[in-house]
Amino acid sequence: MAELLDGRYLLHETLGRGAFGTVHRAEHRVLGHTLRQVAVKLFDADPAVPAAELLGEALQLIRVVDESPDPVIRDRFLACYDAGVDGGTGRPYMVTELARGDLARRLHGGQLPASTVRDHALQLCQGLAFLHERGVVHLDLKPGNVLVSASGSLKIGDFGLARRVSTLLRRAPTAGGTVWYLPAEVLQLREAGPEADVYALGLTCYEMLTGRLPGQDQLRAAAPGDGGRADIDTLVRLKLRDVEPPGTRNPELRGHPLEAVVMRALSPLATDRYPDAGAFLRALDETAPAASPARAPTPRQRAEELVAHIRAAMRRGDLGLAHELRCEALDLNRALPDTAMVAEVYLLATELALLRKDPGEARAMATEGLGRRRCRVTYQAMATAFAGTELGRGFARRSREETSR
Repeated sequence: MAELLDGRYLLHETLGRGAFGTVHRAEHRVLGHTLRQVAVKLFDADPAVPAAELLGEALQLIRVVDESPDPVIRDRFLACYDAGVDGGTGRPYMVTELARGDLARRLHGGQLPASTVRDHALQLCQGLAFLHERGVVHLDLKPGNVLVSASGSLKIGDFGLARRVSTLLRRAPTAGGTVWYLPAEVLQLREAGPEADVYALGLTCYEMLTGRLPGQDQLRAAAPGDGGRADIDTLVRLKLRDVEPPGTRNPELRGHPLEAVVMRALSPLATDRYPDAGAFLRALDETAPAASPARAPTPRQRAEELVAHIRAAMRRGDLGLAHELRCEALDLNRALPDTAMVAEVYLLATELALLRKDPGEARAMATEGLGRRRCRVTYQAMATAFAGTELGRGFARRSREETSR
């Protein structure tokens, strides 16, 4: 049964887990009515950090962003609607806009075109430069903290928790996630400046360009994602090594101006990196091609790309990855008009639900697709979801009739 937080927020499935707590999809409920869908971050109880202190720093920074006269800057951060402490459990929470997904999920589909990476990096630099100009270091930038809006623009999350990241590392180095994207000076508990965010952004760009982190297997061995304690000494040694250029994994990037920018951002020594995101942004501006740059994929094009990735994952039997990609594809598809939506998304979502032994979800996906457009593919989805019934046989006939036309 869904939990009601503070009498107002009905919590549903968990969207993610991090160093400080969990994020849930939720409904803002008033007098039994849903006002809107939101995301709720529930912080883990920490006796060493009072709730007022935990939320105070984050809310102060959120207020600074909200008061910015530049709508572009405001759009670079996840909007915060509410915050408080649950009266029943005493756990602090924060309520934000519900994004369509995050960059980590998008990267499950493989590397991105250089033009898309440059566009993503420009957006993130704009937000980070705003923070750096005000003396704030994010200190937890990673694909899981970069949210994707319905329009496809990127938004930075968790930007008010830099002090908590530092405290957490001092108390008990966390496994996976956060530490993979931290430079050596932060892992060594030295003072962290804007160069730490430059490193994290450079690493995120590298991952977008190649589909994986440099030394990824070694990083995961030193900081496993299964709850084990991170080996900080090994991580520091890895971080102090020079990184292979992205072009070694993606030959199309060899000699590309973006490769040199990313490599400087990933310098082992902070003094060799760009001093802040503003300098990183200026370097990116200089990589603009003389001709019109290639456009990033439209939401429909991205949904079509995901259909191919989902099929490949299902063929390999990797149902977990297929399900994550299906979530992104559905989010994109639902934002498209019915006439432009990719019907194959619903067919694959139906087939995947059956493979995961969830016939109710399969029927829901097929019915949603049919409600949006009646065509051969949605008929096939209905036939698959309702196989063995008269309804399913009827839709199978209609699908064959459409094929023969």
